[in-house]
Amino acid sequence: MIWVGRFAREVGAQNAASKIADMGLRVSVIPRHNPTTNNDFFVVTAGPFAADKIDSTVEQLRAKGFTNARPIRGKGQAELRSAP
Repeated sequence: MIWVGRFAREVGAQNAASKIADMGLRVSVIPRHNPTTNNDFFVVTAGPFAADKIDSTVEQLRAKGFTNARPIRGKGQAELRSAP
């Protein structure tokens, strides 16, 4: 899985997701809530991908302007998949 970005508004997350889908990649928009600040936000992820494809896909996303794209490894990956 690849973390693409965090967006304060759903429309921004959906716009990013549309661009990623246009690249032929699987993408998800995950609504989240921060109980400390009582704010909602949206996380955009791409994947899943085979381990040998993650680094090149991160580079593709960065080249398309998603400069915060990074692999999700370990525990964080499972947490995002189980998000409501």
